[in-house]
Amino acid sequence: MRVKKKSDNQKPCSGLRKFRQIDAALDRVFKAKNQAALIRAWDRFWVLSGNDRDDDIYENVDSLVRALLYRKSRTVLCVGNGLAYEAHALAHAGFTVDVLDISPEATHGLRERIPDPVRLQRVLRGESARPGGTLAIHTGDFRDASLCTGPFDSIVCRNMLQYLSVEDRPGALAALQQRLSPTGLLVLQGHNAPSFQGPTCTWLNEHGFAVCINMVVRDGRFHAPTPSASALTKQTGWVIRSSG
Repeated sequence: MRVKKKSDNQKPCSGLRKFRQIDAALDRVFKAKNQAALIRAWDRFWVLSGNDRDDDIYENVDSLVRALLYRKSRTVLCVGNGLAYEAHALAHAGFTVDVLDISPEATHGLRERIPDPVRLQRVLRGESARPGGTLAIHTGDFRDASLCTGPFDSIVCRNMLQYLSVEDRPGALAALQQRLSPTGLLVLQGHNAPSFQGPTCTWLNEHGFAVCINMVVRDGRFHAPTPSASALTKQTGWVIRSSG
């Protein structure tokens, strides 16, 4: 009979423990009563998951680049970017990119990161690097109107609305809107459909946005997705602000 050594189960237990710690950090994000508690929760999340996080999760960065080029966009604000490679990839593609994140841990990590050109090209999925791109990283709450005032040609906000209560989302959307150019593109992504339903969609429609859910970008234009291109666990909202 084989006697199990302690090391046999060490890795799975460690992984499960870390997953629970990350889950607990996100639970603190939901329950944060003030900004200080929110910052602590997000810092804890990035300390736990930052080094192991898959930075290439944003599978439609190439579509975003094509849409921005088609719309002759130049400036991009990435809100709540965390440690994702997307901001670096957009700068690599030639855009003027600003990052605004509430977590000092995330912004510090992003500043320290040395971009790998091979990985950047993998995130861009064949889109060419272009000269002139820049990246500026700012720490702060995007609901603070004094930060990154814009206007920006495009704002990218991935997986942020889902961490806000339904009641708080209109105020968050208003904070994004005031930074967006009159004909700008607002890109929202969430892990669940309700992020784009109900009051959120109503607010966007009432404030002059054309909402396109899970659209595929070809030649810079938005098209209905094929069944194979439709994600079951994610929705991406390409939200175009109409002129005026």
